[in-house]
Amino acid sequence: SNAHAWHGLANTQAALGDHAKAVLSFRKALRLKPNDEVAQVNLGNSLKSLGEIDKAANAYQNAVRLAPDYGPAYYNLAGLRQVQGRPDAAVELYQETIRLQPTLPEAYFALGKLCHAESRMHEAILAYQSVLQLDLPNHLRAQANVKGAEVLAREGREAEAMAMLDAAVSAAPDFPAPFAARAAVAIQQGDYATAARGFNQALSLATDPEQQRHFRLQATIAAAQAHMEAGRPGAAIKLYEELLAEHPRNPQLHLALGTACSTAAAQLSSASPGEGEVSSAARAEHAAREERLFERATEAFQFALKLQPNHAPTYRNIGRLLRAQREYNGALAAFKRAVKLVPDAASWFDMGIAHYEVGDLAESIACYRRSLALQPHDVRAHANLGSMLHEAGEHEAARSSFRLAAQLDPSNEQVLLNWGHTFRDTDQPRAAQQLYMRARQVAPDNMQVLQALWQSRVTLYQWQGRESAASQVRQMLYGRGADGSHGNISGTGVSLSAAVALPLRMSELLLIRRHFARHAAVGSPQTRRRAQTWPWQEAGPGPDPASTEMHVGFLVAAGSPPPPRIASASTRVYCYSFERGPLPASVQDASHGAPLSSQPRRLKRREFKSVCDVLVDALQQPVQSLAELIAVQHRLQVLVDLSMEPSAAILQLLALRPAPVQVLNGQKGALSLGNPLIAQYILTTRALLPPSMASSFTEKPVWLGVPCGQPAPPPRVAPLPVERLGLVASGPAPARRRADTDRAAGSAQGAVPGPGAGGLLAGGLPGALVAGLLGTVGPDPVTWDVWMAVLRACPHAVLWLVHVPAAALSPLRDEAMARGVAPHRIVTSPWTTLGAFPSSSPHESLLDGEEPPSLPAMLAHADFALSPPGSSAAAGGGDAAGTEEVRQALLAGLPVLTLAADRPASRGPFSETTALGAGLALQMAASTFREYESKAIGLAKKGDELKALRAQIQQSHSDECIEKSSEECSTPQVPHSWSSPSKTQDGPWCLACRLLLS
Repeated sequence: SNAHAWHGLANTQAALGDHAKAVLSFRKALRLKPNDEVAQVNLGNSLKSLGEIDKAANAYQNAVRLAPDYGPAYYNLAGLRQVQGRPDAAVELYQETIRLQPTLPEAYFALGKLCHAESRMHEAILAYQSVLQLDLPNHLRAQANVKGAEVLAREGREAEAMAMLDAAVSAAPDFPAPFAARAAVAIQQGDYATAARGFNQALSLATDPEQQRHFRLQATIAAAQAHMEAGRPGAAIKLYEELLAEHPRNPQLHLALGTACSTAAAQLSSASPGEGEVSSAARAEHAAREERLFERATEAFQFALKLQPNHAPTYRNIGRLLRAQREYNGALAAFKRAVKLVPDAASWFDMGIAHYEVGDLAESIACYRRSLALQPHDVRAHANLGSMLHEAGEHEAARSSFRLAAQLDPSNEQVLLNWGHTFRDTDQPRAAQQLYMRARQVAPDNMQVLQALWQSRVTLYQWQGRESAASQVRQMLYGRGADGSHGNISGTGVSLSAAVALPLRMSELLLIRRHFARHAAVGSPQTRRRAQTWPWQEAGPGPDPASTEMHVGFLVAAGSPPPPRIASASTRVYCYSFERGPLPASVQDASHGAPLSSQPRRLKRREFKSVCDVLVDALQQPVQSLAELIAVQHRLQVLVDLSMEPSAAILQLLALRPAPVQVLNGQKGALSLGNPLIAQYILTTRALLPPSMASSFTEKPVWLGVPCGQPAPPPRVAPLPVERLGLVASGPAPARRRADTDRAAGSAQGAVPGPGAGGLLAGGLPGALVAGLLGTVGPDPVTWDVWMAVLRACPHAVLWLVHVPAAALSPLRDEAMARGVAPHRIVTSPWTTLGAFPSSSPHESLLDGEEPPSLPAMLAHADFALSPPGSSAAAGGGDAAGTEEVRQALLAGLPVLTLAADRPASRGPFSETTALGAGLALQMAASTFREYESKAIGLAKKGDELKALRAQIQQSHSDECIEKSSEECSTPQVPHSWSSPSKTQDGPWCLACRLLLS
């Protein structure tokens, strides 16, 4: 009957967690004393714990009605309104609580936290600053400073936030939260090294195990990000892998690891060494590391998606990875998925890049505008939008975008440079020059800026009628000297006094000249990775878009097929000879032996009936001058390289991009230039390059009926008698299934007998005899690792290094032993020449003075062959001998495993296999190192599969011979699809050129 007793019992029951009994006791107390506001509040607390929110709210409201100045009633009702999703009402109740109980710190903290969550930053900061005016214990004072600093940091007021955190450290030096908050502010400022130190300080002060684990995780992540910011993704990868060992199911760690691997792969790709810069082995190792990083990034992103399927940043990073691998359509699909999940500014920005890369300029512009609507101060989005609008011809809109970008970032020289281009391309050289000069002030050593500035001055001189000054500057920069000699790297080509008389900087001139000469050559990373704007592309007249006449040029050299006969009045044909001595016979015959001169010569059709209008001896002038001749005077629209093995001069010319459309001749065995800056298109057939494999090429295929100059298949060669094969082992001969008296002579000298024409299928050896086709180069580390892995998986297989001399077996044997392969399983032959291949080195030895046998006759004894994946993946121009070996092996009916990758020398061997048909190419081509190894092991183990594959190759040769003898290919020197039906209309070749231009 005592209300106080029931109230005390209820409090005890609530403290023990028995809220159901506590509610009954509170109600008995209230029946005895109905006006007890404290009992009403406590009843509300127990009802809230039971989840009876509405009843709890009634209890709190009863307390407020009974005692309008009772602060705890307002405080608890405010918390309940938060649970009910009514933040505005909660804020008002917390403010009323503070008015009634101004010394209650909990009310200030609750109000600050709620306002922070609701983005009411001013009120949140005011709440934390107000609580600091109270007489607080040190730990609460430190906590208030930390919370206030978090709000200030979110507002971008980092300096004020750091001041509050310093006060927190002074109040409670052993409190870990201020140090962790300092680290968070440092991350916001992009200072990850400072952030890592802050988290480590917090870790040293934390006592709770869970808190320690959290701080350790954050410290390591910050350290990894510091490595990323410093351009050391490899160090970041190691840290992320250590964290994943402890947190294997953390999706953010997998995402960060994938990003680090992708960045590291992009770094390797941009720094890829060119031909002649390092050894082929180093290039192969470089390419293998790049591919491993891309594969690791893919695995990490896939696992992150498995753990967090609808995470937009993961899709965004997958898109960036695919874009780095030039899988543009896949990247676009990933970005679309990210936008669908979270349509934020970053996703729209990335999708704008993807749309541009697939050629959709209008969609790219729309995406950038959507990104800017969400984040209007993004300099990159303004700059990219300006570039897209400029390319679309909307110059005024482009200038507006560049102007905004320059206002946001006045020190961005690329923005100023591109802004200047909008005036340059609309014949306003003075305005362009002013912007180029602003860009030079920001970046005085930027090559693009200096070259644009000098070229704008050339254009301005031309506008002013000062042709002499313009000519001198052009000669100094790119052309011949005043004395007619070609300007060298260290000189200027004209007198120093003449240059000083012009308002130009001689130091800039020399800098540009050195840069131009260094990077014009093919193989430099800058030339391989991005298009270079050359002077003739800036100021030269170029093709006239209003003209109906087409200008087409052909590069011919020794062994080139003849240019096609284009009988069209609207097409002018130019021919550039790179053969020393007389003009190639095919061109001489077509032009009735017309002589060449160092100057372009107009040939009359009615007199010579030639295939071309102008013949030029390309070897009589420097490459840069020839490029300017092609671009400025001849105004070529399409330039086709017909050379079978492009020389260094041809490659340098193509790298200078003198024509807007450059095309490679896709003859079998010539698909070995993996440089999109050299050519955008490749003329081929569906037999040589099946559509299913087109994604392995950077050039876009243009499929014609018959490729230019397609040679007839060489004659078949009978297998070499096995006693002449003479395979020399580097150790004891492997065990044989049966004694073969025909091979006794070879066996007596430690030779390993070949398995016969059928190889394993004939039962000669317990395992496969695998031919390694190395061409004229030795095995690189990547190739050797893969081949040794195949031998380890197939313990009875023998590797025959076809053209490795016996003297070179000793180091290879050591390398094989180091990889767990017995030395006697590495064999060679005394015949170390390529036989019919004309550019091979002389053979080392002859048996009894005999001539070396042909390669197909030797290879007929192997089971299958391996084209090296390492050098094939990384060699700059490709080993022509390796391509010829593949051709000869296929002629012998031997399956050849190749790596069909978007890299230079893999394309020659790959094109040889695709010439046999798409089905065979898919069986004999791998797209990754892992697939290559797996297919090689499969071929070495499966005799029936080998037998069927060899039969298909033999049948393909028969079909090829039938096709070559058909009426369609009766004139292989002049393919019918390149001819015109009459001289008054364009033929298929002209239509193909116009298609390329469109």
